[in-house]
Amino acid sequence: MRMFKILPFIKRDLKTFTSYPVSMIFSSLSVFLTLFIFYFLSKAITVGDSILAYAPDYFSFVIIGIAFSSAVSTGLNTISASVRTEQSRGTFEMLLSGRITTVELLAGFLTFDTIFEIVRIIVILTLAAFFFGLKLNLSHCWVSAVFLIFTFLSFLSFGIISAGVIIITKRGDPVSFFINQANILFSGVYFPYENLPSWLRPISYLFPTTYALKGIRMNLLMGAPIGEVYRELLILVGLTLVMLPLSIAFFQAALNRSRRWGTLSTY
Repeated sequence: MRMFKILPFIKRDLKTFTSYPVSMIFSSLSVFLTLFIFYFLSKAITVGDSILAYAPDYFSFVIIGIAFSSAVSTGLNTISASVRTEQSRGTFEMLLSGRITTVELLAGFLTFDTIFEIVRIIVILTLAAFFFGLKLNLSHCWVSAVFLIFTFLSFLSFGIISAGVIIITKRGDPVSFFINQANILFSGVYFPYENLPSWLRPISYLFPTTYALKGIRMNLLMGAPIGEVYRELLILVGLTLVMLPLSIAFFQAALNRSRRWGTLSTY
């Protein structure tokens, strides 16, 4: 993968982002509002054993879920949204004619948003710690960084498949929306997945975020080292190694099929 092929994407996305200062301001305010809402909500919630297994209080539990689930949304939505945008601008075929590989194209679409989300996670956790009393155990924080990487990559696979479907069908993206909402419900973002009815709980095991949030909460809030969360990490690594190559192959097949049909430039 050649970085000089990706840098123009980063520069373009950065210029677009900084061109809307009002949006930047409201995006920053929304972080504070989210923290305020869940801080005071946590005061009204009596935590049970299912939360205490991961966190000392509900605020700590839910802020970790909110902060790190945003990385999932980036991996899931960015590729399909970028493909849709390039199609609507009529520039998608032009991008592909620039001697760029499929992996470089996907990396170009993703890099800026990925950097932004990493910064956003750090900002959320920092504000929560300084202003709302979130207590983080950073003695093994590299473990959470590894969890974040593989969570992002595993959900990126769904996003790449969704983008491939868009290339073929030229339609919107209901798949990503459904997966994102189901992920919030079943993977324990706002409440422990153990609280789900027993007949729904097995669905939680299908989502990579279930294992990621369990490992990250135990690591950052309870100080668990890699030896206590390696099972969850191995599941994430296994899912990524299987799903990511398959999703890239599907995306490439969708590009090849669209080229044969002559529909890359249509919208």
